[in-house]
Amino acid sequence: MGICGAWVTDVDDTVIMSGNLPTNEIISTLSGLITELKKRHVLWVAMSGVAMAKMGSRLLYKLPEELLDNVVYYAGDGSQSFTFNSGTRMWVEDNGFRRIF
Repeated sequence: MGICGAWVTDVDDTVIMSGNLPTNEIISTLSGLITELKKRHVLWVAMSGVAMAKMGSRLLYKLPEELLDNVVYYAGDGSQSFTFNSGTRMWVEDNGFRRIF
């Protein structure tokens, strides 16, 4: 069974307060949520106007790597799409997605 849905969440002031670093407790809770979504074949789609370089170090790089194939990050108010490439172990921008904006 493939992906059957997505849970879209604004990150700033929803998951973490804007400008704050998430605590270990927030990372743990979010990781648990992503684990449950993954079991149900639902992606977590995080959205923010914050650039990947900043959001990565604030939140995304802190998530367990085994969950990252179930995460999509839309940055720049949704004009950029990033997914995790488990082969290179890096976040990769979908340039085709950017071109349509």
